[in-house]
Amino acid sequence: MQFSRLNRAVVAGAAFCAAGLLLPTASSFAALTSYQTAVNADSPYEFYRFEENPVNVGSTATDTSGNGRVGSYTVGATGGQFAPGDNAVSFNGSSQYLLVANTAGFGSLIGTSSYEFVYKTNPGFNAVTPQSLFGVFNTGTALALQIDLNTGSSGSALTNGVRFFIRDNVNDAVSVSFTNPKLYDGGYHHLVYTFNASGIGVNAFNAYVDGALQNLSFTQLNNDLVNDADGDPDSFSNFSFNPAYAARNAAGSVGQFANVTMDEAAIYPTVLTQAQVSAHAAVPEPASGALAVITGMGLLMRRRRGLR
Repeated sequence: MQFSRLNRAVVAGAAFCAAGLLLPTASSFAALTSYQTAVNADSPYEFYRFEENPVNVGSTATDTSGNGRVGSYTVGATGGQFAPGDNAVSFNGSSQYLLVANTAGFGSLIGTSSYEFVYKTNPGFNAVTPQSLFGVFNTGTALALQIDLNTGSSGSALTNGVRFFIRDNVNDAVSVSFTNPKLYDGGYHHLVYTFNASGIGVNAFNAYVDGALQNLSFTQLNNDLVNDADGDPDSFSNFSFNPAYAARNAAGSVGQFANVTMDEAAIYPTVLTQAQVSAHAAVPEPASGALAVITGMGLLMRRRRGLR
């Protein structure tokens, strides 16, 4: 007995649909077009999808937010880490990074802001040395903002730690961190930090991993950047950042390059809600879908061979 062409098509379609039900969340694979749709619906300031391949010194990184803030790969990295349609870029942790577009206009918006990444640690990732997913810095006024891996709230090395650090023009600074080994397991994960200056202390921040809210530790450095009483402005209108980096620390002098593969990175001039973060983290992924379809089709072929 042999299937007719129609029967084979019907079964193949059923296998494809069934495979679609097996798609995991953003913690497993790089995100696809529907992720871009979800992010852009929340109006990011800039949004890099790391689709470039190959990645050469000086090649551009597209800003998918529609705002035209094109970045540049200052040192060549390794692109094309996934199936066609959704690539990612791997950084070596020693010299490779992305110089993102001038973020000077973002400075006054920091008081209500969000920072989002889909990334994984690469083989050989150093579990002790601090490494940075994102950083901006102005040497003239000491303004800084960083999101660091392997780092605790005090700035010291912390295995499985993730830190958000922000400092104003008179060295008032705050730092929040959490630990989560899941972010270092070599699989893709979705990380979000939000900052709302109207909050007090740790309550000004939230962090999410794969959509789940994290417990934060808070460290105050010098005077309180949030609702402080030393007379400097809390409006953040004096923040003017240029330049900014992905997969490198803000100052550039410490050498906190990140040995990670980055798939998505976006910053927002708004505080993402938990519902928005969860919606982004829940977007199904194409690489897993392709794998599921291949698996389903393999089962179908074995079924067909058995029926001949």
